[in-house]
Order: sequence, then C-alpha cells, then structure tokens
Amino acid sequence: KTRPDNPGGMAVPDRDKLVYGSLDGSDSAPKFERLLPPPETPIKPPSSPVGESTAAPIPAAPAAPVSIPPAPVAEVSPPPVAPQPPAAQQAPVIAPAPTTPPPSVQSAKSGWLIQLSAVRTRESAEAEWARLSKANSDVLGGLEVVIQRADLGSRGIFFRVRGGYFADKAAAQAHCAELAKRKVGCLIVAP
Repeated sequence: KTRPDNPGGMAVPDRDKLVYGSLDGSDSAPKFERLLPPPETPIKPPSSPVGESTAAPIPAAPAAPVSIPPAPVAEVSPPPVAPQPPAAQQAPVIAPAPTTPPPSVQSAKSGWLIQLSAVRTRESAEAEWARLSKANSDVLGGLEVVIQRADLGSRGIFFRVRGGYFADKAAAQAHCAELAKRKVGCLIVAP
C-alpha cells in the first residue's frame, strides 16, 4: 500500500477551532460562573485539651500562698443619746456577739482552701474577694483571704482568689455547697 499524493476529502472550514470559539470568533476557553464563596481558611484550635475546664486553670508549678491583711476599719463614735425622763424604762444593753470563726475554720496557715475565682490582676483579685465576702458575709466572714499567683505559660498569669483555712475536706465542701446554692462558683483545694 502506498499513500496517495492527494488524499482528497472535503475541506471543512474552522475545523481546528473549539466549538465555543467558533461562535463569537475568539478561541479562548469557556468561563465558568462561581456560585459559592471561596473556601474558608482553617483557624488554629485552642491549645487546651478537650476535657479541661477553663474555670480553674492548673498551675505549672506550686507557688506559696500570699495572704492579704484586711483593710483597716475606721472607728465610728456612737451618736449622742438624748436624755430620757427618769420614769421611762430603758431597755437592757446587749453587747454584740464576738465574731469568732466557726469551729471548722482553722487559724493556722495550713489546711483546705476554697477557690472562688481566678482573675488577671492582683487588684482585680482583691476587688473580687471584697465583693464576694460582702455579698456572702455569713459564709466567708470567718475566712482568711489567700491570693495566689499562677503562671500558666502561653495562657498567661492569673491570680487565684481563695479562702480558708479548713480543718478537713468536709468543712470546705459544706462552705462550697452553701455558695453553690447562691450561684457562686467554688472549688476545693487540698493542702
């Protein structure tokens, strides 16, 4: 077999062009309409594990508790009493009961603590203790404030607001249960 000099056949115009280009005279590829927005870029997930609570950060290293002395209280003189006629009976004067901590509260600097919050600055921690102890004076009145600095690395520095000291875990749990009824967060801290 040999190839013919003139293969013959019919000459077809524009047979080297695409169908889309043959209609309007351009040879460009078809353009597609974009119906969806571009895909989202992923964000970095938080570095804390899934089960970890953010209410009470775990310290990197234990630090010594720092106690803050209570603010001085200004003495207020009683208002002058108007003299009464001798015939009027005067009510007996009742001295206020001394404020002593409940027997479950220890006076030593060791024992169980309850943690009420963790904030970013020492000033905020002192203000938080003042607010909570004023609102819950019957529960927190006999406790000593302990503000502890905790460096949590990449999460930052926190100041833990704690109260104590309790002779045993049951006493700390009883205080936390009472605070929970008042919708105040509370954690028990072992000595």
